[in-house]
Parts: sequence; C-alpha cells; structure tokens
Amino acid sequence: ALLIIKNGTAEDVAWLLDQADLNKTGYAVLKKPLLETVSDQNYNNSFRILNTLTLDDFQDKEIQQLLLKKFDEVDLSLRSWILNKFNEINDPGENVIRYFAGIIQNLQGNLQLTALRILEKDDRPADDLIFKLALLLSSENKRISDEACRYLETLNIGNKRIKKEIRKYRSENEM
Repeated sequence: ALLIIKNGTAEDVAWLLDQADLNKTGYAVLKKPLLETVSDQNYNNSFRILNTLTLDDFQDKEIQQLLLKKFDEVDLSLRSWILNKFNEINDPGENVIRYFAGIIQNLQGNLQLTALRILEKDDRPADDLIFKLALLLSSENKRISDEACRYLETLNIGNKRIKKEIRKYRSENEM
C-alpha cells in the first residue's frame, strides 16, 4: 500500500482508497503518507483522504503539522474543510492556535471568522495573541470585528491600550 501511495498514479491511490478502511487497525498507518499527497492536483483524492480523518486524528500532533503545512498549499475549498475540522475539536492545541494567530490577518471572510473561533478556544491567550486579535477590531468585516470584540471582552486584559481600543470600538459600533 505504501508503494502505491509513493509511486502510484492518482487512479492507483483512488483504488487504494476504495479498498482500504483507513480507520481500521492496520490501515491507520497509511493516513500520514496519504496526507502527504493532498494537493490541488487531485481534488477528488485529496477530499477523500481528508474525509478519512476522525476528530481524534486532529488531536495527533504529527497529523496537525501535516494539515497546517497543507493549509498553505491547497485551494480555498480544501482550506475551508481543514479549518472547519480544526474548529470542531475542543482543544486544538498550542501549535494550531499559534499557526492561525500568525495568519488570521491574511485570511478573508468565513476563513477568517472560523480561524477566530479556533483562537477563541484558547481560554488563556498569550499577550501576542491578544494583540493580534485586537488588530481585528479594525477589520472591514463587521462580523469579524464584532466577534473579536466580544471575545476580547471575556478576557482579563491588562494592556490599557487594548482595553481602550475595545471601549472605543464598542462606543463607535453601539455594542
């Protein structure tokens, strides 16, 4: 099976996906090598591979790293799928939080909103994350800025400048 993944064609990998139940013992070891093949070049196989992942798989640090690497490489629909799955887990972990905190300013629309919801799962965010979230108060997307404001208000923020920005945002947006 590993030879098919490494040396086979897209059709060979599709055949393997048809034959193997990747959530059964013995086949689970194929998930990581299959994740390496996820790309825009073969959307169908990529989507099928991603759909074999369970929420438990999303807790695995190696799988998380592979998915974060792939997040930068794939198109919008696969990015959205990856982001939504990370949003489904209760504790995405520090690496996931840091990754999305680092790119949240570059995301747009629903991707940015979903990334924000992932960041909100950090109940004791570091100061650098709080600062990045405060930057979202100036987002042109009111949904994003409102959500960021609501989350920031739940935190015990010591930074007076950020507190002032939150108060200013609330008064200007009648929250």
